[in-house]
Amino acid sequence: MVTQSENSAFISWKAVENVDKYEVAYRTATENTWARSIATGNSINLNNLIPQSNYLVKIRTFCKNGQSSIFSTTLQFNNITESNSCNKVPNVVSSDATKSTANISWTPVLFAITYEIQLRIQGSQEWNQSFVTPQNQYTVTNLTSNRLYEVRVKANCSFGTGEWSEVQMFKTLAARENFSATNSETNLSVYPNPNKGNFSVNFTSATTENVVITLVDVTGREVLTRNTVAIIGENSIQVELNGFSSGVYLLQMRFSSNVSMSKVVVE
Repeated sequence: MVTQSENSAFISWKAVENVDKYEVAYRTATENTWARSIATGNSINLNNLIPQSNYLVKIRTFCKNGQSSIFSTTLQFNNITESNSCNKVPNVVSSDATKSTANISWTPVLFAITYEIQLRIQGSQEWNQSFVTPQNQYTVTNLTSNRLYEVRVKANCSFGTGEWSEVQMFKTLAARENFSATNSETNLSVYPNPNKGNFSVNFTSATTENVVITLVDVTGREVLTRNTVAIIGENSIQVELNGFSSGVYLLQMRFSSNVSMSKVVVE
């Protein structure tokens, strides 16, 4: 729980048994260095905060036996009045897509009681699927195979609702495929992104194997397919889209055991 003023924040949390002290790390969303404070109880007052700023905070415990925990999940807050601090949901990610399911996760928002997830097939005008969960992840089911979906999330707080998150895209697997879609093992990235049609696809591979790169447009049509061989370690493949329309595309990389995906924006 956080009680805020313009330049301070009182933070409290559920006490943990056999704890000697707590370490509270905090910083603004634009800084890289964490400030740290020690609390002997399950609350602390953070002073000299920058007004009208987004802050991140995380906590870990130091037990009486000398051991320490890892830091908690990072939460965010604005040091402004509580009525304005139901924040926009950040870092929405889709993973583990199958023919009919996908896992949606995001960074928790301070003060959020529940989250609303909306889903639609790319090109639809209406958000025709809606779900509510108290957790910062949700597995959507009963999806159509081989379709490009859009998803967005917003936080519901006791004093209001936040803005919708940025829209993210994912594609369900075709009916013949049964492996998961994830970027966690391959570190797939596109640079630059947005771009003018020329970009590099960067990823890592644990084995030497054949890889199929596919680019899908907003209608779900495959507009580019390329076969290549991935080597062990870091890989970089240059892609040139001559004569392609500007817009949002979905890049898929099909390995022997998984599919990795990334959004590509062509200006």
